[in-house]
Amino acid sequence: MAAVNFDLTTVDGVREYLKGTEFGVCGQIAELSGGSANYTFRAEISKPYAGKSTIIIKHARPYIKGMSTVRFDVSRQDFEVEALRRVKGVIPDGALVTVPEVYLFDEKERVIIMEDCGEKSMHLKQFMREGRLPLPMATKIGKGLGEFIGRIHVWGRDKSAWEFFDGNIQAKELSAWVTYGRLYETLDKSQNTNLSVLQDPPLDVGPDDLAAVKKVAEEMGTAIRNGHETFVMGDFWPGNMVIKLNEEGDPEHIYVVDWEVSKPGLTGVELGQFCAEIGFVRHFHPEYAAVANAVLMSFFKAYEEMAKPDKTTFKTAAIHAGTHWVTWGSRLSWGGKEETREVVKKGLRLVLEGDISEFRLE
Repeated sequence: MAAVNFDLTTVDGVREYLKGTEFGVCGQIAELSGGSANYTFRAEISKPYAGKSTIIIKHARPYIKGMSTVRFDVSRQDFEVEALRRVKGVIPDGALVTVPEVYLFDEKERVIIMEDCGEKSMHLKQFMREGRLPLPMATKIGKGLGEFIGRIHVWGRDKSAWEFFDGNIQAKELSAWVTYGRLYETLDKSQNTNLSVLQDPPLDVGPDDLAAVKKVAEEMGTAIRNGHETFVMGDFWPGNMVIKLNEEGDPEHIYVVDWEVSKPGLTGVELGQFCAEIGFVRHFHPEYAAVANAVLMSFFKAYEEMAKPDKTTFKTAAIHAGTHWVTWGSRLSWGGKEETREVVKKGLRLVLEGDISEFRLE
């Protein structure tokens, strides 16, 4: 490829770049809104590749897209590509839940070209919040996701699976900070004055509970930075689960995307993030509670059959789900003030009690 600098943050730059590749381009190129770290585009190519007429182009800059002051090293793509390629080899052909295939990785221009999940696809979070997930499909999806992540966690227990990803230091630091690095300050009324939802009146958390929270945050932050239980995807939530539907409206495949923060870590943290996000749907959209419960029940049944987790994993999952509810629930606009305060309070109880029965339904 000629030594040309492309502005791959724009449609025109992507078009010029693709002209010098085997893919070419003859149709539309559109920037996609999903994701926040990278510049991502869908392009119609001149001839089908691997049976597909469109591709996804993912370009990384050394910062978060739209937030140039927040540094995020482009080496994140090295870990994402390696994760996608390895996981692709672990998941059986024809599995409901899989990952997109990587077609090309251009390290110089920091471009990943990969399989498109389809123009009519949507992520599971949106699918659930729009009320489009019927109970039978919810059970099927929960089972598929449980089998998928369970298989990954079993494979990832071997050092050879996670050793390469142990170098993803920025992923460890980011994962520890966005949850446990913000847990105490979110609940301490002297520090959370910028969170209006927790003010007027201030959320009252007693000194004993705050002391216990501080201890949990310190211990869990250290565990995330140093954990080697298994290989973890690192961002296992419904916003990274893209559903491709067939002509009948059933899920043909679910693609788990965005593997930049894959690393060795704790299985319970992975499970806890998923539980918390499905729990958000149940809490803020009670009309879909039965669907959310169906996802959780089939997820845990399949995961337990595949991975045989112990009680410590479930306790960690509960603590992490609670931490996610506190730190993210107070910062995202899922619902009104009282609903949000209630989910933060529930999150605090999960952090202190570590009881997974909120999600692992019998």
